[in-house]
Amino acid sequence: MPDHQRPYLWVEFEKTAKMRHLSHLETARVFDRALRRAQIPVDYTAGYHPRAKISFAPPLPVGAEGRRELCEIDLAREAPPWDLGKALSKQLPPGLNLVSAQVLARGRRSPFANLSRAEYNISVDIVDASEEQLHSALEQFGEAEHVNIKRETKRQVRQIDIRPHTYELRPQHKDNKVYLYMNLGFGPENLVKPEEVISALTQMMGQGQLRVSRLVRLGMYEA
Repeated sequence: MPDHQRPYLWVEFEKTAKMRHLSHLETARVFDRALRRAQIPVDYTAGYHPRAKISFAPPLPVGAEGRRELCEIDLAREAPPWDLGKALSKQLPPGLNLVSAQVLARGRRSPFANLSRAEYNISVDIVDASEEQLHSALEQFGEAEHVNIKRETKRQVRQIDIRPHTYELRPQHKDNKVYLYMNLGFGPENLVKPEEVISALTQMMGQGQLRVSRLVRLGMYEA
């Protein structure tokens, strides 16, 4: 059967507690072992060391949590999603918790290709500045036509305007802590990273800094 016609298991899962310290590669290995123990009919790579054909959405930074992380697993054959999800859930360690599982028909495009937005809830500590200064920076960010930052890659340093693809940015307060809710671009053409927004806000505050104490990605979705 051609690869683009094979069914795949579309999984949503949480990454919390101690599991948030796993790297992307370590997370993939945990899933690979869980799939083998669950005896799920996964399609494997060829060669001396076959691995389950698993793909994940762009990974979280190590230490960050995810509430609806995404994973697609190529299947060798059709199977009931309820049975597959139940079997996989039993084999995943605490902190990697299954949210949902669907069996879908593969198209020619990657199932991640249309993801264009991500939501975050970020707990911040305000160091050597006031909460009023943060609120002033948030207002300045919201009223700005352009917010330019420098983005460094392995090949170059580019100047990027993150304002058009910062779709929502607002403060929240809970248990005497300050949180920032962010709805940001997530695709290759509109990517905005939470740390870039934090950096821009810190500059707008004029003094002090914002330190991220907890970053939670709430989900990824199509616009």
